[in-house]
Amino acid sequence: MIRPLVSILTPAYRAQAFIGEALASVLAGDFGDFELILASDDGSDYRHLLPVDPRLVFVPPGSCGSGPAAARNRALGLAQGDYVCLLDADDLWSANYLAALLAKAAATGLAFAETVVTDWRGRPVRQLFGQRCAVDLAACTGAYGPLRGLVARRLCATFRDVFAEDVLWHLQALCRAGGRAPYVGAARYLCRQRPGSLCNAGLGFAAIDRGYAAASRATDASGLGSAFAHRLRALFADWRQVNRAFARSAGRRRQANYHEFVLRASATRWHLR
Repeated sequence: MIRPLVSILTPAYRAQAFIGEALASVLAGDFGDFELILASDDGSDYRHLLPVDPRLVFVPPGSCGSGPAAARNRALGLAQGDYVCLLDADDLWSANYLAALLAKAAATGLAFAETVVTDWRGRPVRQLFGQRCAVDLAACTGAYGPLRGLVARRLCATFRDVFAEDVLWHLQALCRAGGRAPYVGAARYLCRQRPGSLCNAGLGFAAIDRGYAAASRATDASGLGSAFAHRLRALFADWRQVNRAFARSAGRRRQANYHEFVLRASATRWHLR
């Protein structure tokens, strides 16, 4: 069997109503040398909902509700590609996504896409990076959202069972790549906010706060060296403060959505902390 160049990791939890759209955005792309590894985390077999395609790999379901980190690790354990990227079951990406990222990732082993946060109907709410040529830790500190990119397998860590484990995974890869990687604004990852998601006010502020604290502690065991570990702890401390600011704002009913809050705060030069 010929190994694919790219392995796409997709955890699925109660995703029956929309996973077909995520897969369709991959199949409509202009690059086909990939495998998409679907890790069910709800005990469901998603095969009957998806087209028959030899590039689809189905991980035997693990414990139901094991969480995104465990599901991603089950998928990562089967990955055969030289590069790895993430696609959540409720998200989409642009047709040029893989080809555009591959063209830039060869030198460093890593390239970042533009994350566009949208509402469930596809209306853009916020872009994370904007106009730039590269992404470094300073840019990630101000992103306040899901990082997405293409990562060489040699830079991949296992996913830690913490809140924002996907963010930590990308940051670890960035540190292993030397702290700076190309940015491809034309490659767009559409992060769709489902109704009732954690981006909406009233849902788990305290839990998110504890999650960022746990992610910060996880950097100590990352093996990245003290300088990078210190910078990652500072990043998660900053994100923790922004979450607290959003909680205060939501309590005053100024803003009901996290990304709208960040966008408005940046535009009006409010203090995010």
